[in-house]
Amino acid sequence: MKKNQDKPAIIILCGGKGLRLRPITKDIPKPLVMLNDKPILQYILNQFIKYRFNKFLIATGYKSNKIKNFLKNNFQTLDYKIINSGDVDILTRIRDCNNSLDPVKQWNTIFKLSFLYFFKTSIISFSEFR
Repeated sequence: MKKNQDKPAIIILCGGKGLRLRPITKDIPKPLVMLNDKPILQYILNQFIKYRFNKFLIATGYKSNKIKNFLKNNFQTLDYKIINSGDVDILTRIRDCNNSLDPVKQWNTIFKLSFLYFFKTSIISFSEFR
């Protein structure tokens, strides 16, 4: 089995405005919406950490500082980099993340294209084991 440093970087897209979740996302970004006393982003990171992924690119835009503060306060030992592209489309956000990687390692990256899709599939897999 490969060592942890050989695992791909995980890109998690956290830059959308969460318009369909208004008014909840008026003051907080969608990744920090609470579910059972934890933000959705915490569930996602913990799932990847469980499988020993250890490098993350957090692609932000809307309310980026809140995500930055959450990570700083709750995941101090996590190897992550925040890529704040501002108010841009999803393809620009992905390109900005890809451009921030070492060109040799770009092929070894998992793009997390749908924040809520991962969350929904995780809930399904969690419920199967209960």
